[in-house]
Amino acid sequence: MATQNFILINDMRPIMSVGLYDTERQKKQIVEINLRLSVSAPQHVHDLDETVCYHALYMDIEALCQSRHFDMLEELAEDITQLCFTRSRVEAVEIRLLKPEAIIGSTQVGIELITSRA
Repeated sequence: MATQNFILINDMRPIMSVGLYDTERQKKQIVEINLRLSVSAPQHVHDLDETVCYHALYMDIEALCQSRHFDMLEELAEDITQLCFTRSRVEAVEIRLLKPEAIIGSTQVGIELITSRA
């Protein structure tokens, strides 16, 4: 029986500096981050060393979000994707980034990228 393994991090909402406009550079805003990671199956499911620790990854993403200004969501998505690929078990990353406060009259605008390990 074949099994696919995924790790999910949903509705992460760092308040960070992102955007091209002067108003976005002057005021931090919420970015909603949703991740779906395809991971290789661990041989021992009860061994943390054989999987991806979602808590450690969450903390690393939070640190990245606070580390600097990002001009575009695409830039942030690429950096988060590369961070995910530092975990050897991650085979593919699906990431959705949303800016809930970007446009009045819309609940969210954003991007979605799907990247596989080369």
